[in-house]
Parts: sequence; structure tokens; C-alpha cells
Amino acid sequence: MAVSGGLDSMVLLSVMCRLATAEKWRLGVVFVHHGDAGVSGIQKAYRDQALELVRAAAARFHLPFFSSHSETFLESEEEMRNFRKKEVEKIRQAQNFEFSVWAHHQQDFVETQVLRLIRGTGPEGLDPMKFLRGFELRPLLKISRVELEEYAQQHALVWLEDPSNQDPKYLRNWLRQTWLPLLEKKCPGALKSMARSLEILRESAEVDLPQDLWLDGGISRSVLMTLSRSQQKQVFAIYLRSRGQWHFTHNHLEELIKYLDVSRKEHTFKLAQMQWYFTCERVFAETPFVVNPE
Repeated sequence: MAVSGGLDSMVLLSVMCRLATAEKWRLGVVFVHHGDAGVSGIQKAYRDQALELVRAAAARFHLPFFSSHSETFLESEEEMRNFRKKEVEKIRQAQNFEFSVWAHHQQDFVETQVLRLIRGTGPEGLDPMKFLRGFELRPLLKISRVELEEYAQQHALVWLEDPSNQDPKYLRNWLRQTWLPLLEKKCPGALKSMARSLEILRESAEVDLPQDLWLDGGISRSVLMTLSRSQQKQVFAIYLRSRGQWHFTHNHLEELIKYLDVSRKEHTFKLAQMQWYFTCERVFAETPFVVNPE
């Protein structure tokens, strides 16, 4: 279980431990520290306190505890998310756990999908956040923040609030603190309805793709050319996500398709923070390339 010390992850820890006895699950707790470099004293103190809170909770439930610490400055939300996923997966494999369990809840899902729509990804770029995807399990995905708070109060749980979540300069925080609460107040039940609508929209973008589409870490160009334009956009969106790139737009997908249609068969170019190679046989990319290295 990836446990950060926040409300959602402390609820996850409590729920999973209550179920583990009956189901005879083997559980472990992972805390990922985003590092000390480049952060304020307040943020550093929060991260250190969260580490100790989660360590103590794991000991209280008699669970093995694992932690990872970034030695480099993680500036963006994307960098921190990628670091968390990488470290949790590394520990999952090393300790032979079947799944990594994440505490994403209904509001997380809505926020992430709305952010992607605002950035112009189209339905192909929506985050395929599911209850179960590969080795990742998200049992709280349909649970609202209000329900999590009620559970935490009923069971006298202790958690910490990340100070960075209060800064409205970040679009996600503004959505969370201002826009979504106003929407729910104006139209009660709107968040639950929006979550379902976004889930349907994401599912509608999923298509059955040929099994021979993926070729040597890239995409078979000949097979890709047989697909419809909407399917080609879906393929490029899947490939970008598989390479750890999430901040792409619908225009990026359109631009990639244009290179398929030109008469010249081979191309090398930079797009969406990737170095792309279009050869006669396949399409592939290297990531990330460095812009203006110091």
C-alpha cells in the first residue's frame, strides 16, 4: 500500500487492515519521500512528519514498512507522481507483492480528468484510472471525499494535510478548493455524476487494437496506417502514456498523424517532450530529451 499520511491513504490503510484478517492478505506499507532539495522549511517538516506518522501506523498494525527518498529536486506534480510510481513498483517487485494499492478516490479521478480536458487532450488523453489496471489496485476510486472524512472521524484516524495543497496558484488546488465545491453546492450530486460521465467518455475512447500493432518497443507503421484517424490518435495517446508522458494535447496527436500522411517515409523530430523516429517499418520515441541543459 502506498501511504502518504494524508486522509485518503490513512483510510486505505485502515480499511485494508480490517479486511486483511478475514481474507488472509499479506500487506506492506510504502512511504515515498519527495526529498528535501528545493522545498521550504514548512514543506520539509511536513514530509518528515508524514514519514514518521506512516512508519508508526505500520508498526501499530504490525506491517512491514518500506520507504524511499528522492535525492533530487522534484519540481512538478508529474515528476513526483512518476517518482512515486517507479519506487512503489520497485518495492512491489522486490518484496514479491501481487499488487500495489493506491488511495485515489472519486474526487482525484474527477480532478485528473478535468485537468486533462482543460489541457486539450481529447478523450484519447484521459487518464485510464481504473479499479484494477495491471498490478495497480485502487479500491477507493468510487468513494467520495466526504465519505472518507466520515470514516476517518468514526474510526478516530489521524492524518496530515500537505501544505502545498492549499496554494491556489496550482490549477488542481483551485479546482479542488473553489470550482468543484461551488459546482457541488450549485448542483448537489454533480461530482458523482461527472465522475460517471468522465468514466463513460474515457471508456468510449478505448478501441480494440490489432495484436501486431506493437513492434520492438514502438508502433508498426504499416499496421498503424490501416487504422482510422480516431484509432491512430488513441494509439499515439496509449504510446505516450506508456513512455511516461502525460502532458500532451490533442494538437500533439494531430501533428503525429500528419507525419504519417506525408510522402517522405522517414522523419526525425521533437514533439511532446519526446524525440520521435518515423521509419519505414515502425514509429518510436525516446524520452525525455533535454531542453537547454545547464
